[in-house]
Amino acid sequence: AVADLAIREQCDLVLLSGDLFDGPASAQSVEALRRALQSLSVPVFISPGNHDFLTHGPWQTEAWPENVYIFTSETPQSVALPALNCRVWGAAFRAGEAKSLLQDFRAEGDPLWHIGLLHGDPTQATSPYCPITTQQVRESGLHYLALGHIHKPQLPRKLGRTWYGVTPEERALGGSNAVDSFRLVNNAVAVVTKVTEDPVNTKTTVSEIVLPSFERMYETYVIKAY
Repeated sequence: AVADLAIREQCDLVLLSGDLFDGPASAQSVEALRRALQSLSVPVFISPGNHDFLTHGPWQTEAWPENVYIFTSETPQSVALPALNCRVWGAAFRAGEAKSLLQDFRAEGDPLWHIGLLHGDPTQATSPYCPITTQQVRESGLHYLALGHIHKPQLPRKLGRTWYGVTPEERALGGSNAVDSFRLVNNAVAVVTKVTEDPVNTKTTVSEIVLPSFERMYETYVIKAY
C-alpha cells in the first residue's frame, strides 16, 4: 500500500523512520517489504528504530533493492541527491535503546535542502529512546525532520527553520481535535504540509503517510520535493 501510494502521488523520495517490524521479522514479511520497495523507482531511506534495531532486525542480514539506503550509524550520516536538490540525514538504533542521535548535530556546508530522518522521542528529555529536545531541532540546520516512535497525532510544527512532526497512529486520532487536519488515504493517515520559505524560492510539499502494513508499519514518510 505504501508503494502504491508513493507511485500514485508521484513522490520523489520515501523515508521510513523505523519500527517497520515490531520484533523478529518473518520471512514472509521481509519478502513483502522487499517487493514493495523494489517496485519503487525512487530512493528509499530507512532509519532502524527500537523495535527493529540494526542488530536485531533484517537490515544487515537480508539483501535489499539498490534504491534502498539503510542508515547504520548512531552518528547522523548523509546522502546527497543532487537531482532532487536535497541531502538526507539519518541515524540508526543499534540496540533497543539509544542516546540522543541529534546531540551536537548541525546540517551545513552546502545549499541543498537538508532533510532529517530519525526514530526518536521529542516528548521526554530523559527518554531511553533517542530523546530529542526543541533546542536540538532548532539548532539542527535541517529544513525538515521526519520523526518516528511517538504515536500520538501532532501536526508538523516549526522550530527555527526546521519543520518537524511525529507519526500519528490511526487509532490515536479518535477524539483528537486534530482530526480535521488529517487526510485519510486508503486506511492511512496523511499529513500534508506546504513550505514556501526557502533559499531558492521553490515549493516543497511534505506528505507524512502512516499505513498499518507488515508488522505494524506505522512509521512511514513520503516526501515530494520540487
